[in-house]
Amino acid sequence: MLPNKRCNICLMLFPLDNFYKRSGRINQIKAYCKECDRAKTRQYMTTKKGLLSVMYSHQKKSSKKRGMQKPSYSKEEFKEWLFSQSDFHKMYDNWKRLDYQKEYIPSVDRKDDLVSYTIANIQLMTWKENREKYFNRNKGA
Repeated sequence: MLPNKRCNICLMLFPLDNFYKRSGRINQIKAYCKECDRAKTRQYMTTKKGLLSVMYSHQKKSSKKRGMQKPSYSKEEFKEWLFSQSDFHKMYDNWKRLDYQKEYIPSVDRKDDLVSYTIANIQLMTWKENREKYFNRNKGA
């Protein structure tokens, strides 16, 4: 039987397998249970900084998946661009007001799908608009 550990967030006592291991640390586990860890992550992902991280990570993954160059800008450069867009702040506030519905999450679209992510080739739109653009473009294909 595994020893128990108390979660630092909910203060409940759980077996050790209810805790994630700390990345990069051998035999060390996080201070909070998996449920609290997921809730904390979900909460972070709804902040502007968290959303920025998700967007940039997605750009890197989708570039690799498509066999394209990774974004030509750093995460910091992307942050500067994103936070300088007044539409981003409006979209973010609307997404928050609508209780974080997926359709309204701010999204980055490549203007020219044959070119990877560059500052000159990206534009903001909602996830719903981006999806509709994709389907409309590929309708005749």
